[in-house]
Amino acid sequence: WSSDVCSSDLKRWIAVYTFTPIFGYACGWAFESWDHGSPMLPREIAQTLRADNVSSLYVFNSFGIVYYLSGLPSPTKFTLPTHLLRDLEAASFRFDAVGEVGRILASHPQVIVVTRPFAGNIAQNRVQLLEAELQASYCTWRIYEAGRDKVYLYRYEGIPGDSSRRCSSGEQGADSSARSEEHTSE
Repeated sequence: WSSDVCSSDLKRWIAVYTFTPIFGYACGWAFESWDHGSPMLPREIAQTLRADNVSSLYVFNSFGIVYYLSGLPSPTKFTLPTHLLRDLEAASFRFDAVGEVGRILASHPQVIVVTRPFAGNIAQNRVQLLEAELQASYCTWRIYEAGRDKVYLYRYEGIPGDSSRRCSSGEQGADSSARSEEHTSE
């Protein structure tokens, strides 16, 4: 082999080993953003909460980091949303998840953050508790696109009715195309 062939092969391998991971990372990032929305969405939600002086928050099944980013305390010691939503975690940590979700909802947090559609691993009795409380006292305050999902911010109004109705005050949300769209709890 001549030195020209070796250096040519070496340059080719260096290019392949350098650019393949970069290309793979970029593709992975693009897929993740398409599938779950912008990685900046939790910051945007937290900024909205701070700007509107929200005083209490419950993140049902969305980004748990919103507590930290908004500066609002979690209403429970189980700050990772899945701990309250799956029976496996409740059994593992030996606590009453249904009772804890019920206690949180009975405290009427000013805003509840919910990602829809629901994942299949969320216990249906928790979803039923949430839906009953949303119907009883909440309105849809904001809707954000999150890839294939939507993130809903429900605001407490203390007025029985339909949680899919728009809140009577404030801006209507980040996703104007989904304002009139009915949400389903799959």
